[in-house]
Amino acid sequence: MRALDVARPDLTSFVPVGEVVASTARSYGDKAALICDTTVVTWRELGTRIDRAAARLQTAGVGVGANVALLSPTTVEGVIGFLASIRAGACIVPLPTSATPGQLHVMLDDCKAQAVLAAPPHHALADSALQRNVAHRFSLGPATTTWGALENGTKVQFVAPAIGPDTPFNIIYSSGTTGSPKGIVQDHSVRWYQNVPPVDAKPEDGAVILVSTPLSSNTTIGGGLLRGLCTGGALVLMPKFDAGLFLSLCMAHGVTQASLVPVQCQRLLAHPDFDRTDLSRVALRCTGAPASIALKRELIERWRGPIADSYGFTELAIGCVLDLRAFPEKLHTIGRPRPGVDMRIVGKDGREVLTGEAGELAGRAATMMNGYWNQPDATQALIWRDAEGRGFYRSSDVAMIDPDGFITLLGRTRDMIISGGLNIYPADLEGVLSSHPQVAEAVVIGIPSPEWGETPLGLVAVRESATITPDALRAWANAQLGRTQKLSALEFRAEFPRNELGKILKRELRAPFWAAAH
Repeated sequence: MRALDVARPDLTSFVPVGEVVASTARSYGDKAALICDTTVVTWRELGTRIDRAAARLQTAGVGVGANVALLSPTTVEGVIGFLASIRAGACIVPLPTSATPGQLHVMLDDCKAQAVLAAPPHHALADSALQRNVAHRFSLGPATTTWGALENGTKVQFVAPAIGPDTPFNIIYSSGTTGSPKGIVQDHSVRWYQNVPPVDAKPEDGAVILVSTPLSSNTTIGGGLLRGLCTGGALVLMPKFDAGLFLSLCMAHGVTQASLVPVQCQRLLAHPDFDRTDLSRVALRCTGAPASIALKRELIERWRGPIADSYGFTELAIGCVLDLRAFPEKLHTIGRPRPGVDMRIVGKDGREVLTGEAGELAGRAATMMNGYWNQPDATQALIWRDAEGRGFYRSSDVAMIDPDGFITLLGRTRDMIISGGLNIYPADLEGVLSSHPQVAEAVVIGIPSPEWGETPLGLVAVRESATITPDALRAWANAQLGRTQKLSALEFRAEFPRNELGKILKRELRAPFWAAAH
């Protein structure tokens, strides 16, 4: 059941995504569906392997109403395990492989998985899950041994289950680094609406999508994986991102689409082969984390294909899109809401604020989550209602909207720096630091201050050729900042802590400073 009464799309032509993929497999036969390293899986083979694996799940009693946890990098076996689970009618729960065993146990206990599908590096963890009320563990090995012993013996026939629009499709955990992760539930209607083209749509033959982000991320699931599978495209899978390999794969397979997070874009632009590689056919979507103005400008100058920046949060899906070439004067923004998305700015008093004023960004769309798994109170706490009573999900992002409808992010609500009673938005300071030609990446956090309560600290990664000192960079930045914004200190860092999508974890950067103050 959905937590909000958002208008749903016309479901008269609804078909479960698993059946759409199976139909695509029958239509495209010997055309390549999945490519990973030297392995090429045709559509015919993909359809057979999905149904065979789904049948094995069914023989174990895993189907509609069951949650299936997935521990796998972005590989052929991982994708087949994902698709087999939804084909059998189960709800797939892709878990971050970078999380610690303790964090993963918290998520496994929370989702009450009936089965765990695990790639070989994660077999030990999956085996430990069997001691935590998880009934089954399936091994995601090579094609000849996928599903382990259950592949041997009696032949079983896949039986298509009854899957409706409201059947849970996936649970995605928004936080695997705290003791209280929240599982975001999306049903089949959301994934169908996002990824299955209308019956009268033009076929997308020839799409080759490079997938280089984790299976546990909504960026991956909604940013190319399912779309390619529902339209007959070929998916080129990268279990681990490498800039040089990315460039060679684009050339070898004629890649036409890719969704990358900002740190991946930075690594590509820094690679010596980048300017020698023809990416004019590759439509880039930069997503997953805010991109700096400097990065956007460099992409416009050096990326030959179409480029767009997209913003969203998993509870809503993609909310805003910015065509970088079409709006070079709006690079400080995340663009405008895409069709069908309603975005509002909410003040501290819970009322919608005027254009040009800062507040929390909230969104409403047909792609909104059903709610948090088994956390109705947390779901309700996320909801804001407008004057007409319509529900929106809060983003935890501070933003403002300009007269043209473009939205500027100012930071996270929890990242806001309150110094001497005044609000300081880290994004403003980060924008100034990032504009320096010797700066590769900049982060601003609030640290304790006896005089002001907290004060801004700049943390900067400089380019290899940089000669500037921290004191000189701080003085340069402060000369451009307002009196109440000035950096109290600045440090150089070789690297920053990141999550699986490359998003910088500011809480980990702040922790040592605040721990020392207590």
